[in-house]
Amino acid sequence: MLKLLKDNFVFYGLFIPVYVVSSFVISSAPLLIGGLGVIWFIVKKRYDLVVLAFLLTIILANNRSPIFHSYKDLRVVYAVILLALSSLVVFREKGIDSRVIYFLPFFIVGLLSSFLFSPTMISSVLEVISYFVVVTSIFVFVTYLLREYEFDLYEHILLIIGITLFISLIGKFLYPSVFLRSGRLQGFLGNPDFLSLFCVIAYVFTDHFKTKNSVLSEREIYFLKALIIICLFFTGSRTGYASLAIYIVITIFLFRGFSGRTIAIILGIGVIVAVLEIRLITNFLPFLKHLIRPQSLATASGRSIVWPVAIQEIYKQPWLGGGFSFYAYYMAHFAMSHGLKGVFWYGVWNSYLAMLLDTGLVGLLAYFFFIYGVVRKSSRFFIILPFLVAMTFTGMFEAWAESSLNPITPFFLLLFALISINGSRYENFSIA
Repeated sequence: MLKLLKDNFVFYGLFIPVYVVSSFVISSAPLLIGGLGVIWFIVKKRYDLVVLAFLLTIILANNRSPIFHSYKDLRVVYAVILLALSSLVVFREKGIDSRVIYFLPFFIVGLLSSFLFSPTMISSVLEVISYFVVVTSIFVFVTYLLREYEFDLYEHILLIIGITLFISLIGKFLYPSVFLRSGRLQGFLGNPDFLSLFCVIAYVFTDHFKTKNSVLSEREIYFLKALIIICLFFTGSRTGYASLAIYIVITIFLFRGFSGRTIAIILGIGVIVAVLEIRLITNFLPFLKHLIRPQSLATASGRSIVWPVAIQEIYKQPWLGGGFSFYAYYMAHFAMSHGLKGVFWYGVWNSYLAMLLDTGLVGLLAYFFFIYGVVRKSSRFFIILPFLVAMTFTGMFEAWAESSLNPITPFFLLLFALISINGSRYENFSIA
């Protein structure tokens, strides 16, 4: 990691610190710094730094603090720039990445439902287009960079992940009003549950990384994994805990032979017992109570109160839904008209219910067709299977899949591109 930092000192030692810290001084400063930065990166033909700045920006933009407000506008600028660069790649190579083709059915359904049914048609259509821009940029331009520069971009992504989590962790002590929420670590992402999902994806990134021919050593990868697990623990997200456990258990079961399967079964049973006897565990270890919060498990921390309302509305328009972001509009309208208060009435907290509300059953099937197409194109189904199962589980408690510019969806798509191009360290393991 030190070599990466040294070789790219201007980016890591100057741009990132000024880019982030400037927002604490003048909230609009990142717009100027980020704009000048991207011009400089393009002039120097460091297109990989444009991608890294975009990933860092969507992380910062998720924080609701007024300090980070300008990053929300800047992420759109970066997305448009990446689309323009993607267009150049398509023109040069005289063809588009076939995985983008698999996304077209979902894109068409999203446009159709937003045009026909959305009460906020313009913003809905723009969100559909935004989704297409992000998917296209990742599967065309980012894939091109991965192919041309092999491990370089992958290593930089891991370093960005490490920097994000390290600053989030130390920020817990230095600036708690920004980095904590009710005693739970929210880091730069501004939400403990989103930080936990980010940690799960970050762990998968590091777990699949092949250190051979890389400047990153096994020791540095282990250090990064430890940092991820520590941050995940302090988020207090039960969904994150379970998702990581699911990923690790299935990975061991598939790629560690007979003895590994025995270990995986034991670990799986241990996870089930831990979930069933969570109250006994917190009574025995009382310092865990404020993180695990066993009293709210039955209602999924209050999420379950909104699910019946969402399901009732889905029955009214089951096929094409009400257009992108209709789920947020409908739930807020329902809460206001019924005099209901509380943060859970301003969302659905479930990717599948959100997608059914927005694009209906047709849209949900089209989205799964896209995921199927990406996995089929990569020809590495068993390698990506543990991650898919874990992320499918997270979708039951967070509506991350219904937005393209949150910090989860781009990294989710990016992992597909990385494994499709660079493969995985698990490719040499037998699943027999």
